[in-house]
Amino acid sequence: MTMHALATAPTRRGPAAAYRARGYLFREAMVTGIGFGLYLHLTGLLIGKDPLRAHILTPAVDVAFGILMIYIAAASIAAWGLVEFRSRWQRRIHAVIITFVTVSIPIHLAALFTHSTAYINALPRWYSMGEVVLFSAFIYAETHLRLRSNEARP
Repeated sequence: MTMHALATAPTRRGPAAAYRARGYLFREAMVTGIGFGLYLHLTGLLIGKDPLRAHILTPAVDVAFGILMIYIAAASIAAWGLVEFRSRWQRRIHAVIITFVTVSIPIHLAALFTHSTAYINALPRWYSMGEVVLFSAFIYAETHLRLRSNEARP
C-alpha cells in the first residue's frame, strides 16, 4: 500500500465515535424532555392538576423524567464543544436552557423520596401557561443548533 493510499484510506468509526459525532444525541434528548414537559404543563391546563397527577404524572413517571433530565444535562455539557454557535446569543440561550434543565432535576427526583407529585398543586395556572410558551421557545432554539463538521471537530 502506498503512502497516498494510507493517507486517504477511510478511517473506521465505531459506535462510540458515531455517538460522539451526533453530539451524544443531546438535541434529540433535549427536544424529547422539553417536549414532555410542555405536554405535562399543557395537559394540566386542559384537564386539571388532579387528573394529571392521577393518570399521567405519577411519582414513577416523575422520577423517570428526572433521570432523562440528568442525561440531557450531561449530554448537553459533553457536547458543548461540538456545537457550532452562530452567535453569542445562541451560546447564551443554550447555556440558559442547560441550566434550566439542570436546576429542575432535583424537583423531579424528589418523588423518589416523597412518593408524591403534590408539588404541582402549588404552581399557579399562569406558571404553566408561561412554561408552555417558554418550552416552545426552548424547543425552537435547540432544533436550530448545528454540530460542527467532522473536519472542524477537536
